[in-house]
Amino acid sequence: MNRSFIRIFLLMLLLTASQSSCKSDRKNSVFTDLAKDYVLLLVDNEYTKAENLFGSPMRGKMKKGGLELMWNETVSKFGRFKRMISSREERIDKYTIIYIKCDFEVTKLDIKIMYDNKMKVMDFSFIPGENKVGIGKWIDDLLSFSIS
Repeated sequence: MNRSFIRIFLLMLLLTASQSSCKSDRKNSVFTDLAKDYVLLLVDNEYTKAENLFGSPMRGKMKKGGLELMWNETVSKFGRFKRMISSREERIDKYTIIYIKCDFEVTKLDIKIMYDNKMKVMDFSFIPGENKVGIGKWIDDLLSFSIS
């Protein structure tokens, strides 16, 4: 009985240690770092720099100054940007999609940025996140802008 308990304890200890080392080995991908930097460009009102990162199709979709208009409209509806909360990454064919969950004064929004394999922005949009209760009105229907 004692040996069984010790074996189970050591096995659990080994599994826990291997899981925690996997978590600490995980680092943001280059694309996640790029997306976080991209959000900071918007927060810092560096719209021209952000637009310079657009791929060709994106340049055709959005007029010059459109990104500034989009960001300012978001801030006017949902309050000032407070912080980035988390990120996640998906890969679809040759594209990498990064979702950055952001906290604004009124609500949380996911900022979706899609990159091609040349690290150019191919799509950019805001996606409703968790809403705070008590703001008087649900806002999902207000989030109707996307570039795609």
